[in-house]
Amino acid sequence: MNEENLISKKMIKDSIEISDLVIKNGLESARLNGEENKTYREKYIQIIKKSLDQFREKNGKTPNQLLDEFLKKYIQQKNLVDNFESKQFTFYGQKVNSYVWACISKKDSNIQFNRASYYPQLYILINSFGIKFGFCYGYYVENNNQIVETVRSNSDLQNEILKIFNNNRDLNLYSTVEAEKQPNSSDKLEPNSPEKIRDIWSKDCHIIAFIGKNDIDDTIGNRIASTFNDLLILFKATSLVVSSHINITKKDDKPSKSDDIIILKNGFYHYLIKKGYLFDTTFIENFLLSLKVKPFLILTGNSGTGKTKIALLFAQYLNEKRNTRSQPYIESEVTVGKSAKSGGWAFQKDAFFSKYPNLKKYEGVYPIEINGKKSYGRLELTPRLFYDSKDQDLKIMLDTLSKQDYNKKIQLKIEIPSVSITTDTCYRIIPVGANWTENRHIVGFHNVITDTYQKTVALDLILCAINEENRPHFLILDEMNLSHVERYFADFLSAMESEEKIPLHNSDHIDEIQKIPKSISIPSNILVIGTVNVDETTYMFSPKVLDRANTIEFYILPAKNYMSGISTQTEPIGDIEYLENPLSDIDIRKWNIDKLREEFGNIKTHDGKLFWDVFSDELTKFQNALRKSGFDFGFRVINEISRFMYVAWKYEGKPSNWKNWQRYFDAQIKQKILPKVHGAQRTIGDLLQKLFNLCSMQDNQKPPRDTSLSELKKIPYPSSIEKIKEMDQILHEQRYVSFTK
Repeated sequence: MNEENLISKKMIKDSIEISDLVIKNGLESARLNGEENKTYREKYIQIIKKSLDQFREKNGKTPNQLLDEFLKKYIQQKNLVDNFESKQFTFYGQKVNSYVWACISKKDSNIQFNRASYYPQLYILINSFGIKFGFCYGYYVENNNQIVETVRSNSDLQNEILKIFNNNRDLNLYSTVEAEKQPNSSDKLEPNSPEKIRDIWSKDCHIIAFIGKNDIDDTIGNRIASTFNDLLILFKATSLVVSSHINITKKDDKPSKSDDIIILKNGFYHYLIKKGYLFDTTFIENFLLSLKVKPFLILTGNSGTGKTKIALLFAQYLNEKRNTRSQPYIESEVTVGKSAKSGGWAFQKDAFFSKYPNLKKYEGVYPIEINGKKSYGRLELTPRLFYDSKDQDLKIMLDTLSKQDYNKKIQLKIEIPSVSITTDTCYRIIPVGANWTENRHIVGFHNVITDTYQKTVALDLILCAINEENRPHFLILDEMNLSHVERYFADFLSAMESEEKIPLHNSDHIDEIQKIPKSISIPSNILVIGTVNVDETTYMFSPKVLDRANTIEFYILPAKNYMSGISTQTEPIGDIEYLENPLSDIDIRKWNIDKLREEFGNIKTHDGKLFWDVFSDELTKFQNALRKSGFDFGFRVINEISRFMYVAWKYEGKPSNWKNWQRYFDAQIKQKILPKVHGAQRTIGDLLQKLFNLCSMQDNQKPPRDTSLSELKKIPYPSSIEKIKEMDQILHEQRYVSFTK
């Protein structure tokens, strides 16, 4: 194998120049999909793609293709074809990267996406500083995984690592390495004994060589191959251990349980595509992140854009993932007692109902008739278990245990069939009427004439949610602003936030017979999604409502894309299971600002500044701008924006240097701040100019509507800038504007 033909000094230098162009033009971490990122996309095509085309003309292939071919040849030469494969990562994947990367990792046909992220890697990475190559673990590997633990528990591997460093002076061990940067000397570890390796080894360890851009010579290809040879024993030993560390659904396995929600390998993004719906990737992320921090979401946009549909599809998606359980048994502790003679035990109700929660609702008071006499009776379900009376060995064992200790406790495990969950109760679509003026349309009312309670579909859903607290229930209010929201929904919103109860009735008769409580608390697993149409028949939202919700605007996909099935979107990246479970980390909804500040701690931005300081400064600038025009926001909005930023940070893997934070703050400017802005030209004309300048981080003199995005040096908040331009144009033409009009 002639490595110089594929990875040469010239090839690496040309790749570094492209990395420099990405950084110089402010494209690092920029997303290219969606209308709001049009400027980034145009700049990428004009500059980066052009440079890549020139690279291809000179070198025959793109940088990632050359790296990939180098690794494929190495795999063939070392007879690794049966168990290993190569993967590559371009300058543009989910977002624009300032580096190019490729690796060798274990084959696993059970994992459809990001396979290399679940295994050890032999990798090559070229960035603006130079080239690094060596061994690391994939992004989704955890510290307790067997592929990490095998190094900590195996003295032979620990000695092998020491041997590697003795043989190859280019290699160093680092506690962490960031893709975009050169290795930091402060992160270098000194493994001078097997015990030291055992103590410091973790999923974040990198054994790599780094060659700065001024030190690269024409032997680089052979140096990489030689380094991989030195690392091969470690790489194969960690890659080929039993793959029980992979927490992902296999083709032939039943799904596993996670907080009663099973996430398909392909996720919600692919579920939408299969159903024939194309939505912007950023929109899907914002939609799911918003539900995690607040159980109230407003979707706005023109009729027919899919507002109601996406809410319905997400509810159905979660429903379809709950059909089996990973622990198909009931386990409890029972007393030996007379079991040898009685043949069984009365079973603990709590353990039984934990597996069959739907049965518990049948307990209660019912009208009964005994020999013609009507009365009331209480139904209680008391499960009993009787073992096989022909099993003499079991009887002898129980009899012996009983004689030794009559009150002895023993473990009982009952295998049960996979449980199918009813799929028609976790969501309801409720069309809002123009005549809704009080909360009876949501929670019903007491009919004093018949002394019965007139229930509603919404109340049934709430009562169901109370009985299934680990399962999300979706209340979808269609055309929510067809009536004044405050009139029929104000006490519901207050109850959601305060956790105070909503009174329903004072009748003991209704409580006992209809089993409707006198008051209810809104359970935390109720998620309210309101859709908003914009026309002359609808009403604006008050600050009370907007303060308590994220407002997400729908854009219409180009007809050609929709009709042809062509999408420029790429699937979401990050912790998808966390993103798609609206009830995980539910305590975040109550976190105060002190807790949030503590959690972010020493997290830094892309330029090395403390994230919390930069974030709070930015938020204060927007608060001051709105205060002068009477649209000030207070603690509630600040807390909710901060919580959104936290779940976004966690979704991205809690990076210590969070380079992508502006993408999520951009979402919050548009979802929490801009919806508050409305009024006439003389009231908000100057405000829109100030907000535009804040979003572009420069002092623009031209009105937003007349400012081309190509004129802006930076576009840190692209979706907010586009919305402000749109609002300014409408204000100029109609002399009045609101977020939804």
